[in-house]
Amino acid sequence: MARQSKKNNTKAKTKSKRGSGDGDDDLHFGWSDARPYVLGFLAIIALPAIIIAWIIGMPKLKAYAAEATVAANHNLPIQITFTHEPCIIDGVDQTVLEQAYALVQSNPIDHTVLTTLRQAMINSAWFDSNALRVSRDLDTDPESGETFDHITIDGPIRQPYAQIRAGEVDYLVDITGTRLPLSVQAGQVKILITITGTGTPPPKPGTIWPGSNVADGLALVRLLYTTANPDDDPRPWLDQVKTIDVSNADGARRDLPRIVIISDRDNRIIWGRPIGQEFGVEIPPHEKMRLLDLEYAERRRIDHAQGELRINLPVKTVQPPPPPPPTADHPSPVLEAHGFESVGYASSPPQSPKCPACPTFRTPQTRIDRRFFVIYPQREAPKRAMRSRCQANPKGPST
Repeated sequence: MARQSKKNNTKAKTKSKRGSGDGDDDLHFGWSDARPYVLGFLAIIALPAIIIAWIIGMPKLKAYAAEATVAANHNLPIQITFTHEPCIIDGVDQTVLEQAYALVQSNPIDHTVLTTLRQAMINSAWFDSNALRVSRDLDTDPESGETFDHITIDGPIRQPYAQIRAGEVDYLVDITGTRLPLSVQAGQVKILITITGTGTPPPKPGTIWPGSNVADGLALVRLLYTTANPDDDPRPWLDQVKTIDVSNADGARRDLPRIVIISDRDNRIIWGRPIGQEFGVEIPPHEKMRLLDLEYAERRRIDHAQGELRINLPVKTVQPPPPPPPTADHPSPVLEAHGFESVGYASSPPQSPKCPACPTFRTPQTRIDRRFFVIYPQREAPKRAMRSRCQANPKGPST
């Protein structure tokens, strides 16, 4: 029995060692299989990081190399170049250029001059920080062969697109509504469409003008400038658009139109709801533009030459301006055209010449500026009725 027990213990130990050995073999073979995948994963992560570091670091290395060369030749002439067209406002590009020259000439061998120059261009509010690049290199004039310090400012300059009126000042903005560092007296700039009624104070230059009504007004300005072919000239009637009133663009007052275009003759064109918010029977924006084109083709004017023109409904309507108050010397031509006779009087209603006690027939009676005007219908029936009444009592009522 003792011999048999010893034999069993020996088998158990042998089996235990074999089990331990098998586990080590499994662990060893598992790492060998996973190692290529782990190394490949690390390579995939490391390669983009190296590429990104190269892309970011190379311009800085070139800049440091150029600045080191300039430092060795700091007496070289400086040339600053804008890669995009300058601003359309006279003098703005020269002002920005002078600022850039002042920064570079103050310390041309400073290795941080490019960073300072870029930040100064961003602070001027004429450049977008996301699209602005400033580089520096040595260049040679092909004609004279002279070497000079060449600084390139690469970035689109914001262009004035419209102006927003706040108080008695017009502030210029670009196509995105970003305020530009230019403001003029109200009405001074005639070539840009003015947006009025925003109700918000002007932000600091370089920031977008807040307010949904500002965005609605700029959307309409963009539509007015849009042509069927991008190469076509602007619409010939665009200079007749003076201002866009967005004071009720949100529809706070239902008795007033949403957006109104004011022409150069101070006539009103009811545009209606903001673009993209048309509702009910209101026609879409491209149909409104077609109506303006037709109006200009017929009359050479988009405001019907006078009054108020509605283009937001399926049927174009024209409302003429109200006529002047009629007086005794100047009767109302509008009333006479509809078969009525207008006579003005100052104090008391006129009396009938045949019957002083019988008041002249009148309806309706309107009060305008403490004066009255009476509309006499040109009908025979009321006159016959009054004549018979006067004949019945020719001397007037008995006292």
